[in-house]
Amino acid sequence: MNRWKSAVSLIVVGLLLGLAGLSLLGAGTSSRGQSPLVTVEIPLGASTAQISTILAEAGVIKSPWLLRAYTKLAGVDGTLKAGLYRLEPGLPLRELVTILVSGSPDLVTVTIVEGQTLAEIAQVLENVGIVNGSEFLRLTYDPVYTLGPDMPEWLYGAKTLEGFLFPDTYRFSKGQKTKDVIRTMVNRFDQVTTELRKHPNVEKLGLVNWVTLASVVEKEGKLSQEFPLIAAVFYNRLEKGMFLQSCATVQYALGVRKPVLTEKDLQVESPFNTYKHGGLPPGPIGSPGLQALEAAANPVKSNYLYFVAKGDGSHVFSVTYKAHLQAKARIEKGL
Repeated sequence: MNRWKSAVSLIVVGLLLGLAGLSLLGAGTSSRGQSPLVTVEIPLGASTAQISTILAEAGVIKSPWLLRAYTKLAGVDGTLKAGLYRLEPGLPLRELVTILVSGSPDLVTVTIVEGQTLAEIAQVLENVGIVNGSEFLRLTYDPVYTLGPDMPEWLYGAKTLEGFLFPDTYRFSKGQKTKDVIRTMVNRFDQVTTELRKHPNVEKLGLVNWVTLASVVEKEGKLSQEFPLIAAVFYNRLEKGMFLQSCATVQYALGVRKPVLTEKDLQVESPFNTYKHGGLPPGPIGSPGLQALEAAANPVKSNYLYFVAKGDGSHVFSVTYKAHLQAKARIEKGL
């Protein structure tokens, strides 16, 4: 019986390998060089079965089951890559699978860095040819329209998607719809923050305020181990009714990143200027990463109300304004 099964398997393998050199649109005939290329988008996470169906519906192949069977026998099932492909109907199976395993030349890997604003993200994506920056910004400033029925309930209340496009490494296809790019990044935020959104402090602050605070922590901090302390300073200031006096919020209000803010900068008229307006800014000032989000949900317990940068990425934290001024003086003297 085992010999019989082995013989049948060998026959099937032989037939499939023979068919691999033939066109999938006809029995041994090829339309290569005669048919226009077909643009096909293979989404991230698609299975071989789903990819086979997509290709069949696009007219690239005629037999979905043959592609599925061949990938299994060739040992490449599950390795077909997402991307935007331009394929010729009637392409021999062996060549088609080779292309899909190698990946689309139009698939771009792009990293969104913690703290980047919508404008900066738009520029990064435009630079690698994924989106039109102006269209991206327009859509991210109107989440209800952009996400439509896909807009998650927890996101209601957010006026824009600033802060809700999770910083991570993504793989996008050139030519991919801008709305789909945005949805992917919002979905990633949803995945990463599912448990954090249940934290008592998050429920107390509200989602937008939590992400806003996390975005300020992200911009003010350089060392992630200090994030919980920085968050504690802002919590303490809010509880005492003190202005946050965050330079990062002024930078956002100015629309430019300056190494040193002037007294004139601190007077800029904007609801994001926390030197002139109390409480949190009206919304996030960038995309916080996971560690900043965790710190904003669960700050350490401390009495600190001030911190000043030492110049090496770390900060000196102080309880009183007098101690804060002394710390600044020491730093300025290089002590």
